[in-house]
Amino acid sequence: MGIIEEPFGLQGRVAVVCGGARGIGRGAAELFARAGAKVVIADLDQPALKEASAAIDAIVPGPLAVATDVSVKAEVDALAAQVVETHGRIDVWANVAGILQFGPIVETTEEDLDRIIAINLKGVYWGSAAAARAMTPAGRGPSSTSRPPEGRCLPRGASPVPVTGRLGRRHVGSRSLFRTMRTLFLRGLFWSEN
Repeated sequence: MGIIEEPFGLQGRVAVVCGGARGIGRGAAELFARAGAKVVIADLDQPALKEASAAIDAIVPGPLAVATDVSVKAEVDALAAQVVETHGRIDVWANVAGILQFGPIVETTEEDLDRIIAINLKGVYWGSAAAARAMTPAGRGPSSTSRPPEGRCLPRGASPVPVTGRLGRRHVGSRSLFRTMRTLFLRGLFWSEN
């Protein structure tokens, strides 16, 4: 293990990476694999998904590759259910799927904006919700560094904002969503008492 993977050890853990076929998502999936996790990659790009799965298989055998549209709640819920059925648990959920669109804002069509919001905003929301539902019954979720007094917070690995180094229309609404979700988690309003 390298300098990053050693303290980040995930032996015996299950890591789901939405948007894991290319770019930052694939890098995260490979890092999780090098840290010892069983890796699940979800993406719409099936050729890239197959290629990423082969690369991860060379690091840790048996990655699960699932074609998933993160903008569709039913597909994200089905992904979480498949992971729990296959591996029995989810320990890390990384919402990395996202799209960028470059160009003048005055040329953005309604369809363009709807697609950006569906993937970059709704996808993060559906992913975080699916992760919370899967992790909470198993007692996995709150990290010790962010646990509020009542013991409820953002599930470990459930990222409420896409990971990217670029700014642009990709972030339409994601910062506000992050702030809102963080507030709900910290106040205990995201979780049902049932």
